Amino acid sequence: MDIKHSVKSILNGLLYLYATVFGVLILTILYLEASGDGLSFSAIRLPVLNILNLVLMFFTGLINFQNGLYG
Repeated sequence: MDIKHSVKSILNGLLYLYATVFGVLILTILYLEASGDGLSFSAIRLPVLNILNLVLMFFTGLINFQNGLYG
């Protein structure tokens, strides 16, 4: 296993880990809003989701760059 394949595997693993955390966070937000506790949480919801979305786009861009660079 060469270094290029290792880097691509690590980036893919980070993306899957991030997607899992992102999904759990969305489910938590939906649960809090459904249970009525989400009103105090809604002020922090949008900035957190925007930051997480930027991180997701960053990792996706890295993986696309690796795939394009190394095939």
